[in-house]
Order: sequence, then C-alpha cells, then structure tokens
Amino acid sequence: MIAWLRVHARQLIGLGLLAAGMMAVGLLAQPDRMVPFKGLCIGEWVFSDGVLANVTGHGTHMGQFTGQLYMDMTVLLRAPDGSELWAEITPKAGGGGFGLVTGGTGRFAGASGNWESTWDPPEGTPTGWIEAFVGEISSVGSNGP
Repeated sequence: MIAWLRVHARQLIGLGLLAAGMMAVGLLAQPDRMVPFKGLCIGEWVFSDGVLANVTGHGTHMGQFTGQLYMDMTVLLRAPDGSELWAEITPKAGGGGFGLVTGGTGRFAGASGNWESTWDPPEGTPTGWIEAFVGEISSVGSNGP
C-alpha cells in the first residue's frame, strides 16, 4: 500500500487540486442569493444641480444612509462605510414607486435587487416626504450593518 501511495501521490494531489478548483468555480458561478431589503427614508426636495432631493434613512444591510435622488430618476444611497448602492426609480400613481438596483461600490459592487415603496408627504411639510420600502437585494450587499 505504501509503495502504491508513493507511485500515485502526485496524481492524487493533482486530482485533489482539480476537485478543489472545480468546487470554487461552481461556487463562483452560482447566482446571488437574495436577502430581504427594507427600511425607511426621509426626503427633502432641493431641485438643484441635477438633484431632485436629498435623502436620509435606515435600511437592512446598509444601516444609516444618506443619498440623493436625481432628476433622471436614479438614486444613490451611501452607507456609513462609504459603500454606495445605485438604483433606478419608477414612480407609481398616488406616490411611492419601484426601485431597481443597478449596482454600487464597496460591499454593494455588483449588487442587484428591487424594492417597492410607499410614499407619504407629511402634513404641513410640502418640502419633503417619508417613504417605507420593502424588497430584496443580492447577498453581495448583505455583509454590512
């Protein structure tokens, strides 16, 4: 048996490395696992330099965030560590809308996902709104607060 192992040791090591490589490729090729993404956002209209509004809020996998809603209906949300999440917004009649995650930076690089939001302008505050959102995001962005 020992003689056989000596003769075939390199082949066994090669097969082990090949199997490990195939497993790694398989893991990398798997689609992103989606996780819940929800939170609350407060917006303040600014209408300046291509920005419709500044936003602040708290979201799962982001923690506290700040950001901007742009006139082309894209949004940039910035997590405390500087990671950014980007999305395209489609408004819906009566307020709120749909967000389609298009990527980001830092821990949100390559992120995908979507959400639906409900929008409520607070009474007596025509300069802003409160928005709750619920959806999902790829687990690429779930490694944070």
